[in-house]
Amino acid sequence: MSRSIFRGWLVVLGAALVIGFGGSTFLAAGYSILAAGLNRAFGWSRSELALGATLFMLGQMLAYPLCGWLVDRFGPRRMALVGIAGFGALLLVAGAVASLPQFYLVMIVMGAVSTLTNALTYARAVSMWFVRRRGLAIGLAVGGTIFGAVLIPIGVERVIAAGDWASGWIAVGAVQLLACLPIVALLVHDDPGAFGLKPDGESVQAAMTVGAHTSAQALRSRNFWLLALAFTAVGMAVFGVLTNSVQVMTEVAGLTGPQIAMAQALVGVGTLVGRVCVGYALDRAPARAIGAAMFLITACAIAGLAVLDRAHLMLTAAFVLGFSIGGEADILPYMISRYFGVTSMGRIYGLIGACFALGMTCGPISFAVLAAASGSVASPLFAFAALAGAASLAFALMTPAPALPVDARGAAAGA
Repeated sequence: MSRSIFRGWLVVLGAALVIGFGGSTFLAAGYSILAAGLNRAFGWSRSELALGATLFMLGQMLAYPLCGWLVDRFGPRRMALVGIAGFGALLLVAGAVASLPQFYLVMIVMGAVSTLTNALTYARAVSMWFVRRRGLAIGLAVGGTIFGAVLIPIGVERVIAAGDWASGWIAVGAVQLLACLPIVALLVHDDPGAFGLKPDGESVQAAMTVGAHTSAQALRSRNFWLLALAFTAVGMAVFGVLTNSVQVMTEVAGLTGPQIAMAQALVGVGTLVGRVCVGYALDRAPARAIGAAMFLITACAIAGLAVLDRAHLMLTAAFVLGFSIGGEADILPYMISRYFGVTSMGRIYGLIGACFALGMTCGPISFAVLAAASGSVASPLFAFAALAGAASLAFALMTPAPALPVDARGAAAGA
């Protein structure tokens, strides 16, 4: 291998490619199209199909702590391969369901298994390969969701148009088994020490021990509970808004179909920009300050959606919301690795990830209840903006992260 290419960047590349087609991206980018095919084929209602998505998220929420333990116990690479194989196989099974109960069973199991295809599994590997540039590396890895966000809906739509409803599920499963599995096998590795390398200029021991906590120690930490509360609140706020974005943009600003599509595209563009920019910033500024700023931006963007009744202002708010969402995806794995170390990172990520998934599950339901009670989307938007503001405050209340070692050049690593 060329000396000019650090092998860790190949790990980042592999993680980015497969995270882009992981379970969370699949649900956000492809499920609605696949559900429409089931509606046409079986006549299942939108509410019945929406329950399928809810069960998928419930499966992920329940599986997060166990999957985090498995990643710590058996390593990210091995568990990524297991997760991809299981997710791919269940997608193939979903293409053969014949009844609603069968579909629901497949969806909750698929959600649980697909947890191993999300950032949870790869964050520990990337954190092992990088110390000084860990923020940027994580940002680029989780930025891979843009691949799936663009390719999954386009590909699924075309496959279903050329075949039938089952073809879409089978196509996504084939991508998992024929593309994602080989990518992980070739590019993703757990530990630079196995190759006689050091993670981004630090020793293996330093990378593992800085801020090292067991999951039990983390549970006794105020910082853990502030992170858990912050991500529960922001998961509820962001997912509640995103799943109702069409209603919001139509009611508040009267956006047309093409304008709504543009707004959703701008959310995606903002997400990618946010992940790269915030990842870069995390290596150069205190993570808690960046987290507080990003969640405050989220609060402002959600509040803006409630009052900005001009199309161009609504489109701007959509981009800003996407930017803040992208930054939040970087912040969680980075802060876990910096505050609690890498040794038990999977377990701790799994616990906070379950809280985030709980918020995601409750968000759409809470939005619908508040909107129905008030007769307007403004009430849930302002309530969710307040939740994001509370998450920003939680970050501001965290203590500073442990100092990183001084690298070989005498420059302190990012704090």
